[in-house]
Amino acid sequence: MPINSTSPADELGMLCESQNQLSTRMEQLLSRFESLTMHLPLPTTPAAATAAAAQQASAFMPLIARVGANGVSTFTPPLSLQSHFPDVEAAVIAAIITHKFKVADLHKLDPTNRNKETAYTFNSSTNQFEVSHRAAREYKNPFSVLIPLMTYFKVLTFHINDNAAMHAFWDYSAHLLKLVAEYECFIALLPIDPTLPNPPIHPNTDPHANAPLASTKHLTPISSSLNKLAWAHYLQDYPDCTFVKLLLQIIRFGANLGFAGDCSTLQQCTNLKIAFANASTISAISADIANQVTNGCTHGLFDTPPFSNFRALPIRAVTCKRSSKVQRIHHLSWPDGSSVNNGIADSEATIIYDMVKQALNDLIASGPGSLMLKLDLEVAFRHIPVCQEDWPLLGFEWLGKLYFDVILAFGGRSALYIFNLFAEALHWILQCNIPARVHHYLNDSLKIFLLSIPHTVVNKSLEWAADLATQLGLRFQPSKIVGPDTCIEFLGLELDSIAMKVCLLPAKLKYLQDLTSLWAMHSSCTLRELDKLTGYLQFVSQVIPLSRAFI
Repeated sequence: MPINSTSPADELGMLCESQNQLSTRMEQLLSRFESLTMHLPLPTTPAAATAAAAQQASAFMPLIARVGANGVSTFTPPLSLQSHFPDVEAAVIAAIITHKFKVADLHKLDPTNRNKETAYTFNSSTNQFEVSHRAAREYKNPFSVLIPLMTYFKVLTFHINDNAAMHAFWDYSAHLLKLVAEYECFIALLPIDPTLPNPPIHPNTDPHANAPLASTKHLTPISSSLNKLAWAHYLQDYPDCTFVKLLLQIIRFGANLGFAGDCSTLQQCTNLKIAFANASTISAISADIANQVTNGCTHGLFDTPPFSNFRALPIRAVTCKRSSKVQRIHHLSWPDGSSVNNGIADSEATIIYDMVKQALNDLIASGPGSLMLKLDLEVAFRHIPVCQEDWPLLGFEWLGKLYFDVILAFGGRSALYIFNLFAEALHWILQCNIPARVHHYLNDSLKIFLLSIPHTVVNKSLEWAADLATQLGLRFQPSKIVGPDTCIEFLGLELDSIAMKVCLLPAKLKYLQDLTSLWAMHSSCTLRELDKLTGYLQFVSQVIPLSRAFI
């Protein structure tokens, strides 16, 4: 079913209206409870009861009769709220029925989270320990609050002896879930350090082919794992509103690859032999394709081309350097002269990378012994959707069936730049909220903390970054989280804040020695071999004293 296109202003208005409706429902609900409580007769304590029993049956926690299925009291011995809810503390029940229950105490009504010990945090401004609301962070989306919220309403319902009041809870919950489904609600994270200033505009944020459009009525909205509202919230103070608009446009309608070639070409191909190297490679590629079809990143199993201009791209298999994982790569530079990449201008792919030298300068400024933290986004490119108009450019054939990707393809000329738009935005958000000097190289991110930043704050920053990625629709690879530590590998180099040095990893140093020995015996070479040599020498020149690269 097609989705109607709405402007950001219309979406904001609809969201505010729904939030107002939710607030109104809660006000009506609490008003109903209060009015019923005001007319509730308080039972008298039996004459034979002791003074202690009379004290236990206080005015705010009276003995009441058990309520039947139809809201009518049944003829059974009276039970107190405490006996009806034995797993809820008396003080919590008292707070609920007197409308003094705090949101931060919601975990006390959750059987999976109730028994967590009270945590404390030190407030440096008052020099005192305060109760920490760490347990409240377990509720990161509206779905997770349903169980404790149900207990909350049960206590109120039982207290006023009106079972029909539970209908108000179902009405409230239904509207809450409707709001979640429509607007992908999230609970905004509070900054680790709210005093941090907003960084300036980042480089590599020119929109190129993805410049925000005055009207998007002609575009077709697409599905994306990225949360548009979350990105809009955390970038609301970004100094360049055009950059924010282009990101939100990509999330809703997909990225324009910048292709300016022939859009009418119908192309067939044969996959590279390396894709069929052995049975395990075939199985790995088949599993990857099936997984991407399930996730909605790939559409397929077509017997005939799904578009009149469907371009089938050759597939090749690449094994990752540090694992046996097989990665599927599409040959977007085939055929030479009329390929997809040939139709994308070089200007769509120009990036100014954050060089290691800048990270080293920040490490020097942070001081010896500074803690560092490295994060790596998982399947980074596959988070970024492609606009529907460019889907025919990303086709391929596998085992007799036709498919096409609807996310960025690794190997596309403009893919790195488009992905880096979001990496720059993520960099800016992190810099605004955690007390660290942040650097990134595409999906790799390095945080350098001042020596004065406590280890606990660094750990909290790691947790904050992981929660942020989840809200934005991204994910850091748990296996590639390194630190916090004083010695970390970043971009193939080892950074050591204790010794205050940077050096090549042993494996890369050995490769350099073998490479120079091999080239000492060369009398000639190809241009490709020369490019490979100069590229590696330029890389290692960053850490070799007195070395310079003149290319």
